[in-house]
Amino acid sequence: MNRAAILLALALMPLIVRAQERNVTLRVYSTVTGGAFYVDGVLYRTTATFLWPEGSKHELRAATGYCDDAVHGPCYNFRAWRENTGKLTVATDPVQIITANAGIQWYEATHEITVLVRLEMNGGLPPVADGSPQQCPAGAPGIPPTILGVPEGTIPGAVRVAGCSAFPSCTLSTAQGLCTKGTSLTLNAFPYPGYVFAGWTVPGGNIPFLAATVPINHLTTIRATFLAARRVVFRTDPPNLRIFVNRAAVATEDPSLSCLPDQTLCTGHMDFLPGSKLLLAAPDVQQDRFGVPWVLQSFDTGGGQNSVVTLNAIPGRDVITAKFTRGIGASFSTNPPGLKLNVNGRDNWTSYSFFWGAGSRNQISAPAEQTDSRGRRYVFSGWSNGGPPSQEIVPTEEDAARGGIALVANYQLLGKLTVRSSHPVTISVNGQDCATPCTLHRTAGTDVSLIAPHSMSLSEEMRADFAGWGDGADSSRTFVFDSDVHNLQLSYSTLYRLSFTSDPADAVAFVTQPPSPDGFYPVGAEVSVTAEAKPGFRFRRWSGDLAGSFPGGAFTVAKPMYAVALVDRVPNVSKAGVRNSAAETPDTVVAPGSLISIFGESLASETVAGPGNPLAQTLAGVTVRLDARLLPLLFVSPVQINAQMPSDLPEGAYKLTIRTASGEETKADVVVAPNAPGVFLRPVGDQPFVMATRQGDAPVTPEAPARRGELITLYGTGFGPYERPVLDGFPTPGSPAYPLVDKVEVVLGDQVWSPEWAGAAPGMVGVVAARLRVPEDAPGGSPLELVVRVNGRVSNRFLLPVE
Repeated sequence: MNRAAILLALALMPLIVRAQERNVTLRVYSTVTGGAFYVDGVLYRTTATFLWPEGSKHELRAATGYCDDAVHGPCYNFRAWRENTGKLTVATDPVQIITANAGIQWYEATHEITVLVRLEMNGGLPPVADGSPQQCPAGAPGIPPTILGVPEGTIPGAVRVAGCSAFPSCTLSTAQGLCTKGTSLTLNAFPYPGYVFAGWTVPGGNIPFLAATVPINHLTTIRATFLAARRVVFRTDPPNLRIFVNRAAVATEDPSLSCLPDQTLCTGHMDFLPGSKLLLAAPDVQQDRFGVPWVLQSFDTGGGQNSVVTLNAIPGRDVITAKFTRGIGASFSTNPPGLKLNVNGRDNWTSYSFFWGAGSRNQISAPAEQTDSRGRRYVFSGWSNGGPPSQEIVPTEEDAARGGIALVANYQLLGKLTVRSSHPVTISVNGQDCATPCTLHRTAGTDVSLIAPHSMSLSEEMRADFAGWGDGADSSRTFVFDSDVHNLQLSYSTLYRLSFTSDPADAVAFVTQPPSPDGFYPVGAEVSVTAEAKPGFRFRRWSGDLAGSFPGGAFTVAKPMYAVALVDRVPNVSKAGVRNSAAETPDTVVAPGSLISIFGESLASETVAGPGNPLAQTLAGVTVRLDARLLPLLFVSPVQINAQMPSDLPEGAYKLTIRTASGEETKADVVVAPNAPGVFLRPVGDQPFVMATRQGDAPVTPEAPARRGELITLYGTGFGPYERPVLDGFPTPGSPAYPLVDKVEVVLGDQVWSPEWAGAAPGMVGVVAARLRVPEDAPGGSPLELVVRVNGRVSNRFLLPVE
């Protein structure tokens, strides 16, 4: 080899080596856990993964027909191979010679698992000589045991099996076989005469039915339990009639026939589980072959129709005889037809034709009243036999000879009146309430009193008022029934409530046209409303069901309405609203320097009392001016302001200006006179007792009255000028004294008492103190009615209690 060829060979050698070393992966597994297979002679029972050189050959061999336990299984049977390309041609061959190929990634061995299933039968035939089960002959399992060559009662029964080829389709003995895991076994038990089937015992419980389906997933034992039966022979007297046993019709034993050898059970013979309960009954009526009707009288077990008897708990034989009596026809009807009757406690019979046994006791009843399908009502008038509404019927042989019993219940048709109304109202019928639609039934000629209410409340916002009867009668009327159907119509008008209120409350007077005492108006009424703001308020706009800033509005009533008049507070002084603050005096004048009260509405937004020394000129944003002068204020509130008049005012008429915190102003007239006395009171109930003190400032009260000769002090304002001026808005100093200029008189009828001294009350603003010694000859025992007089002008009346 030349040098160039050697070099080329050396260069290509890594590629050749890599090509020879290319490997592929293959996964081999079984479809079931524990399924076995061999790969190149090595046994595997779980998934195995191999890395082989591509192109290498290998042998796969599936294991088949092997068991984990030779007696009980489970056993595994191979069915086919499968690989991912789907190109296997002989998939069912357990041996596959394969070549490692990158396109084939897995091989799957399909195995089937079978498990042992054992079917046990108590009392069954023994297996045949080779141990296989005794199979039912052709025609079984319904064939009688006598054909099998054994007497009746020897074989308890047969079992049909489906779903597993290891079992015969019908077996008379215990059997077992391997069945495919995941399938189900279908079983049917056929007990032979003399036996009954008591149920299947399966894994997890019992199945009490003849048929059962049992899933097979592991070693399974199933037991079919056959028990010796309690045979019952059913007979009738007379014979050859039918009865019901557990609601199934049963033909009874025919005494003229004997059981044939090839019969499994004679007619009327039945096998039951010992201790069973039987429900016994018979058709309501049945005819024998001669056409004679018969009805059940009783069973010889002691019961009648639908009675229950409990069989003996051990195998054996019973005879039960049903005794029948001659059936006598009984037919009942109503006149007119179609109404109901109650027969033996029921009124839902499809027919009122019966067959009753001679001598049986039966109860029939006609309802006193009833209604037919058209809504017409009837009252019972009598039975055709003249008997009472409820009576007992006892059929006799004489009734049978006359062809049976036939009775008619006669009814009288009632007249019908229905009162309907345009609104749901309650009327009075002879004093009893009846809601519309009110339906009445009465005999012809009966009259009733009908009273329709004049008004009915339908809700808080809705009312109905009487508008008339359809025939024009008054709200109270009398109706006379006949046998026909009548209808009366009531008409009512709908009224809605119109509700008006204000915000703030009670600030507006509402005037409606036309007026209504309760705010209700009929539908369609034309109504106008005007909101008249009360003093202290100003209308702003409507809200709710009315809109706009005009206080008046008109509308047509079509629904309940609720409207709110929104108003603003504005200050307003009442007529003659400026007066003496002590009390209401005979003259509506005030004096310079006195305390006054201004009454009105919306004078302030809140109640605020001012300081006492000195008095404030602004409280809660409120000021009171006389021209350009601000008055001292004691307190302000929405309805009252207390202030002090300037002490240097000449007599005459003035205007006060009240300004609120909102900037709103109002004016008030005031007349100033030199003297305008008012005496402060301490009312007791409605009695105007005077505010007075004795030495030590103890109050004079009805409980502690003044004594004759005692010096007391009365308090007031507006008595007149002082001998020296005082500062407005400041408490009067204790020294020097500030006596009044004018003479003060205390008047008791014709008596005039003069105070020992009268002047400005020390420590107070605008208050006069008058020291008075109670005369020794003053009347006592009851309060004295007094007034203060200054320059001929008198104060308010007041009471002074004196011992």
